Formats: sequence, structure tokens, C-alpha cells
Amino acid sequence: VPIMLRGGGPMPPGGAISDWCREAVTRFPGIEGRTLDLGWAFDQLHYLLSAHRRTARATAPTDSDFLIGAAFGQAEQIAPNITATRGIPIRLIAPQPVAAIAKYVERLKPADISHNFDLPKMEAVFVYKAFAETSADEAREQLLWLERQFDQFRAFFVRAAESGEAVIYWID
Repeated sequence: VPIMLRGGGPMPPGGAISDWCREAVTRFPGIEGRTLDLGWAFDQLHYLLSAHRRTARATAPTDSDFLIGAAFGQAEQIAPNITATRGIPIRLIAPQPVAAIAKYVERLKPADISHNFDLPKMEAVFVYKAFAETSADEAREQLLWLERQFDQFRAFFVRAAESGEAVIYWID
């Protein structure tokens, strides 16, 4: 669940993260509404957007793979002791990488990524909730849903970039 937070000032150490978040909600009205929940589309979008992910990380990443990687779990960890409830680190994408991600995805259309949608290949590289035996009708619906999720993902990063904001996200 990515949550957009405005950049500015260092993150607090350790246990103060809750206080820092409460302060951010006060200092930046409406911030709690600037969220994006990708649910299980998270790994599928990563696959559709990144050649490095599509090859199960067997190829060298390109510049766009680094950008997309940052958006999907390879950004800076806030601190070693700050994790979501399952122990997965909470990560921060600073405003400059957010702007680079937005610039990259802003030019993409759903059709630019939908040609990578191949459930048997996705299942073979362990993409979350990608099943090769999905019916053709269900696969079409899933692709349409992923295209809508991509539109939201793109709009989220473009808005964050236009506002000069960082993105904090976690998987829970």
C-alpha cells in the first residue's frame, strides 16, 4: 500500500514513526487521501513494466528497470527497525526518483504494457496470483483490471511528482 508523503525533513529514528506520520497528516492536509492500494496487482504490474522482472532477474537491469524496481520494492529502506506488520521493510522513494518514475510511466499507455501479459510465462517466474490455467475470459478481465490499476499507478506517481512529494510504501 503506497502512501504519498511530502518530502522535507529527515525521518525520525525508530519508534517515532507513528508520531511523524500523525504530524504529516496535520502539516499536509489531505495527505491521508493520497494513497494507492495495488493489492495483488503489485507483482503483476511489476512484471508487465520490467523486463528484468519478466526474466526472473536473470538479465541485467536497464535504466527503466531501475526506476520500476524502485517503485516496486527496491527503494531505500527507511530504517532497519521500521517494518510493516509482517516484518517487510517500509521503504521511501525520494522526490527526485518519484519524478523520474513519473516521467517514465507518464508516456506509457496500457497497450504498451499489455503485450507482456502472458499468464503461463508469469506463473513460470512466480508472479503473485498469475495462474496459467485461467480461462480466456478470466484472463481478458484480469488484463483489463491490470490496465486500470496501471492507470491509477501512473496517475499516483505523476501527481506525487507534480507536487514534489516523496512516496512511502509498504507491503502488508
